[in-house]
Amino acid sequence: MKIFINTAAGNGHDTWQLAVRWMMTEEDTGGSDRAAQNADFIRIRIEDAADSADETAPEVISQTEYLLCGSGGTFRVQIKGVRPWSPADPVLYTADILLSFRGREIKVRERVGFRSIEKRGNKVFWNGEQVKLKGICFREKPGMTEDELYRVLMMFKEADINYLRSIYGPFGRTMLCLCDELGFWVEDTAPLYGVGDSRPATQNSPAHLESDYMGPFRRMTEESFFHVSILLWSLGHDCIWGRNFRKMYEYIKGLDGTRLINFHLPMTIPDEELQMDVWSVNYIDWRQPADEHYDQMVIFHTQGAHNEIGYATGRAEDYTMPVLHDIYAPAPCRSLDEIERDSGIREFWGESLKRHWEKMESTPGCLGGAILAAIDEEGVVLDGKGAEIPEIRDIKWGILDAGHNPKPEYFHVKMVYREHPAFVKKELPGETVVTNGIYEYYFSRESCLMTGAYVKKAKILDGGPYLQATRLKLEKWQGMGLEILTAGPGINKGAALVKMRGSYGNVCDIEFTMTLSPDGKIRTEYEVLKLSAFMPHTVKAGIGLDPGGLDERGIAFRTAGKMEKFSWEREGLWDWYPQGHPGAGTGSAAAAEKEAFHSMKHHIRRAFISRQEDGAMIRVHSDGSHSVRLEEWPDDRMVTDDRDSRIVYEGNWLQMDDGCGNYMDTETMSARAGDKAVCRFKGTGIAVYGPTDIICGKCDVILDGRTAARGISQYPKPVEFMTMSRGHEKRYRVCLFHVSGLEDKEHLLEIKVRGDKEAGAQDTYTSIDYFVVESPEYPVSQRLIINNDFNYARLVQGNYMNDKVALKAGIKEGCTISIGRERQEWKV
Repeated sequence: MKIFINTAAGNGHDTWQLAVRWMMTEEDTGGSDRAAQNADFIRIRIEDAADSADETAPEVISQTEYLLCGSGGTFRVQIKGVRPWSPADPVLYTADILLSFRGREIKVRERVGFRSIEKRGNKVFWNGEQVKLKGICFREKPGMTEDELYRVLMMFKEADINYLRSIYGPFGRTMLCLCDELGFWVEDTAPLYGVGDSRPATQNSPAHLESDYMGPFRRMTEESFFHVSILLWSLGHDCIWGRNFRKMYEYIKGLDGTRLINFHLPMTIPDEELQMDVWSVNYIDWRQPADEHYDQMVIFHTQGAHNEIGYATGRAEDYTMPVLHDIYAPAPCRSLDEIERDSGIREFWGESLKRHWEKMESTPGCLGGAILAAIDEEGVVLDGKGAEIPEIRDIKWGILDAGHNPKPEYFHVKMVYREHPAFVKKELPGETVVTNGIYEYYFSRESCLMTGAYVKKAKILDGGPYLQATRLKLEKWQGMGLEILTAGPGINKGAALVKMRGSYGNVCDIEFTMTLSPDGKIRTEYEVLKLSAFMPHTVKAGIGLDPGGLDERGIAFRTAGKMEKFSWEREGLWDWYPQGHPGAGTGSAAAAEKEAFHSMKHHIRRAFISRQEDGAMIRVHSDGSHSVRLEEWPDDRMVTDDRDSRIVYEGNWLQMDDGCGNYMDTETMSARAGDKAVCRFKGTGIAVYGPTDIICGKCDVILDGRTAARGISQYPKPVEFMTMSRGHEKRYRVCLFHVSGLEDKEHLLEIKVRGDKEAGAQDTYTSIDYFVVESPEYPVSQRLIINNDFNYARLVQGNYMNDKVALKAGIKEGCTISIGRERQEWKV
């Protein structure tokens, strides 16, 4: 008695079908009456997949009993509410079958998955979703333990491999059970290889039909039929077609009408015969189309053809079945002298793999393919009959070595096959979240800007994008519109498009467009829709001419927390720099190295900023046209403006408005000796900011009752006057005093006006703009500035400067960054 279990889509919505086919054999009846009797029955029970740690009995989802009649048949049970199996969600159920036949009971208990397979033209669909096979050729070595197989398959799972093609024979039961459990599609190959090529041509011999063809193939299919992971049956490897293969095809088509059937050399099948469900191509050149029905590259080609590869290849032009690249991009293993001379060939192979897969992935009629191969071979390799396979003796063709350890080639496969789910949009109170389970972005519907970017729950960005226009005083941003799309014209598969529109008050209207790729890459562009402000104009400096315009024009983001390391590669002015030079073409700096860490890196090719705590990393991509710098950006909650009620002014202080550069367009000032500004704060440090000007004098700073600094001058230093323009001597947001390392408790800060001044000063004013408190509760972050253009307009004194940098209506430009975790692999 034989029992076969299969699944398919059911007859209604959310309904699936379990098909149980039973067949009597000669052994069941001894060749006499083959019919079942009235008392014979079959009971089919479906149980939920129970957790191995759960000692309770599994839930019975369905139980049905049928009477048997005749000598065989198929029972189809309709089941609602089960989850279908897929490589991404390999959920399994238990089929418990009891067949009672003439007083004898036959029991079958197997784990099954529900699925549907459909071929439409040159595409294949699994549960209604188009299939793309990211595979590898795998020869299961005799004696591999379940633990070894599990370890190997988990490495393949981590590399986003979803398809395993057996070569030189079928997979064993343990292997197939693991494929069911872990989620791999399988092409199970009959134990036939090289027939009519490197092995005797028995494909048309009746004497070999049962012993070499039908017998082994029946055993293979009967033992593995119920495994949901099997997508394809392959009739043989590197074989020439013949009648015996036709018998195998007819047998499996009659038994299984759902799975696909493949033959490794399909061009050897006569046009007059029925063709396979897929067309197998091997060793295609990366320049050729991935959906053409080519002959195999190892035979029947002629040099001198005027096509992509320079030689002619046979093809079947009228067929429409999907193309499966059973072997492509074989790992470097045969050019032994070249490998020994320069193992860099293994790195270069990654370029081949990348080009192959990019073409295959983007070609609708290409089902996918399998890289050659999975694991290195050691010593003599025997087939199932004990005969040597000399062509793979000691071959180092794997992405894993013979001990199942990853080789450099494994990394390339992992990078090429890596999968990133598509973005979906979720609405929360006041904000919209765009997430694919790995990358998550939050957008405020009030500000119409991004408020957070996460990678695997680690926050990388705390805000942005912002317009960077140094020397142009931007007013407060006001959001005017937010649009988020996850599909539509111009949006790549899995990506999201975000449009953020708003204005910087009466200065300009801006639209930011952010393209979120599913691999963490962010392309941000801005367009100036309206410009109402004038650019800083050209003025005479003490010596030379200030060209006016901006010092920076670009985009900025706010990092989440403080980054600790800044690394870069750029087009340097010189070919060589001494070690540690802040302008080096290639270098890195820690946050403690303030000059090197914060200085702008001009004309970068790539830049990375990172921190060790959680591996947060931001990469800036460029072709040399961008320049990058970092500046500290305190948490807004730790900034105390001069008009804040927490600052108590004692004496004759004047509140002044100045929108040319002050923090909130205001400052508070006094020229009378003894006047104080008093502020209580809780934290570990504080910085005092104010302007320097020709009317300013000196002040003292008293901290917790003790003088912390005497005679702080707000008069410009004499060296500055040569670069200043008359009437433009005032400098804004200058740090006047800073202290850190305090105990984290409440402190009292006093700014005391001295009433004296530097020689040349016009008056004795002390002017306060704002305070910044340091606290471990609200750590300082950074502004990541990515400039499209820049200048140093105050260099003057006859020095070379760039052309005037201006912001203009209609200007469109942008930058590209990637966010990630330092321990993940980076696409370079």
